[in-house]
Amino acid sequence: MKIYVMLAALITILFCACSQLNEEQNVLSVGAQSIGVTGISLLKASFQIHGGTPTPCYKFYHADIQRDEMKVSIHVYAYSESERCVDLVWPVTWPIDLYVPTSGTYQFSFWCTDSTTVDTTLFIP
Repeated sequence: MKIYVMLAALITILFCACSQLNEEQNVLSVGAQSIGVTGISLLKASFQIHGGTPTPCYKFYHADIQRDEMKVSIHVYAYSESERCVDLVWPVTWPIDLYVPTSGTYQFSFWCTDSTTVDTTLFIP
């Protein structure tokens, strides 16, 4: 009986490890080609991020947000669950809401490439 439990545990561990490896392989940075401000409200700015992915199989994964006083840097990532997808640059538009701790004038910098960003400055009430 112990051998079956150990075998089941080993299979589960291997399955989980493979799932994590695939997830890491299918995550990529999405450069913002342009942004649109869709709303400003109390301590919040809403944006549309326009970019592109290498295939239509990529979906929004997460945004890495770094704050340094009145500067907010945003780096967007996409994820594909599909191993097979047509190679075709696919335009994407994703909404994102960004919250700030206090009202004031903020500079928002969206990652485009390692050397460029798309920037805007907004007053957030």
